[in-house]
Amino acid sequence: MAFTSRRIRQIVGAVAVVVVLMLSGLAVRSVLRARARLNEATTARRARIAPDPPRLDARRRNPVAVQPEPVDSLPLAASIGAAGGDPLSFARTTAAEYRQRARYPSWSQPIVGAEDPLTLEEETVPAPSREGSGATLTGKYRDTTEGGDLAIDAEVDVTVVGRFHLEATLYSRDGLQPIAWAQHTAELPTGRQWMRLRFYGLILHERALDGPYLLHAVALSTLTQVPAVKNPLVTNAYVSGTYAAQSFGDRSFDDPDLLEAADRIEQVITGLGPENGS
Repeated sequence: MAFTSRRIRQIVGAVAVVVVLMLSGLAVRSVLRARARLNEATTARRARIAPDPPRLDARRRNPVAVQPEPVDSLPLAASIGAAGGDPLSFARTTAAEYRQRARYPSWSQPIVGAEDPLTLEEETVPAPSREGSGATLTGKYRDTTEGGDLAIDAEVDVTVVGRFHLEATLYSRDGLQPIAWAQHTAELPTGRQWMRLRFYGLILHERALDGPYLLHAVALSTLTQVPAVKNPLVTNAYVSGTYAAQSFGDRSFDDPDLLEAADRIEQVITGLGPENGS
């Protein structure tokens, strides 16, 4: 009888793995939409002088996809197979990660770790040229608050009408503690224009570091051309005014695509039943 029970458990375990791999397809559309949201800033930036390096946690919310995801791919199942680990554990981890990422918008994410993602990229990607960029940073900045977020405007001198992408990292005033990353893309006419970066309030509220804040690294790219042209990185660009961290918003962003993707994955796990899903 013991042998029979053991065999049954082995069979059930094997079936659970197969079921997870098959049912993970139910989450494909939601997961792909979530990934598309995470990649929205970098989709237009794929055509680099050189491929972007792997991102730190600060940019894992916006991982760079050199090639678009195949529509019929199964990202969860493929990852489980590649990892060779427990599929249920992997699925739970994936759902939890999506829920964590959903707390912040795709245009502003917390920096996890001690290294600046833009500085790291500058060190690993060949130095860009200003020639043909169509726009440059003038060195003028200003800051204010908007909807519970910290907003920092950067002045851009546009010589050729086009589409431009601005991103920057925010640090504590002493430059020792990275806090957040933000991005903005806009179509701009010629002349001197302002581009606004919004650092999500919840990030500043949670870090509990009062301002002034240091705009540590600023990167301006021209997306109109292929490949895209990136201006040299500007470091230690600007120091903001004084702000109390607790004065910023504490509301979770609750990205709907990421939350739906997490729900779908968890539904797959629940569908396996209490014995295999717990």
